[in-house]
Amino acid sequence: MSDKVAIVTGGGQGIGAGIAERLAHDGYAVIVNGRTKSKLDSVVAHITAQGGQAVSFVGDVQSRQVNIDMVQFAMTTYGRLDVFVANAGIDWVDSIEETPEAEVDNVLNINLKSQIWALQAAPSAMRKNGSAGDVSNLGGVVILFWHLLLQVWRALSCLVCILPQNLRHEDWCKLLQKNWQLTISV
Repeated sequence: MSDKVAIVTGGGQGIGAGIAERLAHDGYAVIVNGRTKSKLDSVVAHITAQGGQAVSFVGDVQSRQVNIDMVQFAMTTYGRLDVFVANAGIDWVDSIEETPEAEVDNVLNINLKSQIWALQAAPSAMRKNGSAGDVSNLGGVVILFWHLLLQVWRALSCLVCILPQNLRHEDWCKLLQKNWQLTISV
C-alpha cells in the first residue's frame, strides 16, 4: 500500500507525462492512463528508473466505465486514491466548417464527458481515505475552450481578408452590425 496515490489521464505524453513524473517525484504512486500502451510503458519506465512508483492503465476515458475501472484499480492495487488528474484532451486541425460530426463527437467525448466521468468516479473512493481528495480537470476543458476561441479568431481573420480594401470604415461597421448584431461606435 502507498501513502499517496494519483491517477493521471492522458499520461502517455506531453503535459500528462510531466504531471505523472512530478507526482511520482513527490512520492505518489501514479497510475498513468492513456490509449497507447507503448507510450504509457515509456512514461512508467522513466518514472521507475528515477526511483518512483508507477503503473500503466490502458483505456479510453471517453468511456464512463474506464474511469470507474481505473478508480477501482487504484483501490484494489493501493487501497486508496488521493488525486485524479483528468488531463486527457484532444484537438482537431480542420476548420470548423470541414470537421465531420464523428470528430466533433470524439472531441466532446474526450474533452468534456471524460471530465464528468472522472468527477463521478473518483470522489467516493477519495472519501474512503478520510479526506476530500483532489480531482483536477485540466486537459480537455482547456483545449475545448481554446479551440473555440481559435475558431472565432480564424473566422474574423478570414472576414478581414476577404473584405475589399476600399470598404469604408462606416460600411465595415454596418456590415458587422447587420450580420453579427454587434454594437460598434463609428
